[in-house]
Amino acid sequence: MFLTLSFNFWSFIFIPMISALLAGLVANQEKKVGNYRALCCHEIRPLKIWFYKIIGMVVYMLIATIVFIAVEVVAGSISAVGNISFIKILVAAVACFLASISILPIQLFFATNFGMIINLAVGFVGMLSGVLMAPEKYWIFNPYSWATRLMCPLIGVHPNGIVLNQCDPLLNGDVVGIGIVLSMVSFSILLFITGKLFEKKEFR
Repeated sequence: MFLTLSFNFWSFIFIPMISALLAGLVANQEKKVGNYRALCCHEIRPLKIWFYKIIGMVVYMLIATIVFIAVEVVAGSISAVGNISFIKILVAAVACFLASISILPIQLFFATNFGMIINLAVGFVGMLSGVLMAPEKYWIFNPYSWATRLMCPLIGVHPNGIVLNQCDPLLNGDVVGIGIVLSMVSFSILLFITGKLFEKKEFR
């Protein structure tokens, strides 16, 4: 139950909102230091700058995942009844991380072009749509649902927070590979598309 609740909240609430907040902070910090004007004086391709910003966000998300793993292990060892599987925590957290990186370019795009409020609104809508679509057959069409959907077979939790029965079709482990591959491919595509849009907007 400890793992069920913590991973359920982490996948469908904290990851989308952390991504939105991180993107907003990155965009606001850049605006405070000149909104990319200083970069016009240097021979740095804007697309390259965008890539580095996204990769930096991925690193911060990875750090947040490592902290989450540590908290799970420590808190679970202290408060949980029964054995806490470190391997299960590690696999689920890594899968959650890999399945969620595709939303980072989306959030940074909205934060850069439309500001913090719209960016947070997109993250909030993504969070709600993700948890609603995760148990459905069309979950693959919403990147905000991928991490939540993967927690079904890995942790045995329904997106609504209820522990799944052993015969529940949501326990099918095939979705883990599908979700991770979808996320990695989508991340690469979105990274390039949003980078090209950024390049045209900021440095025409």
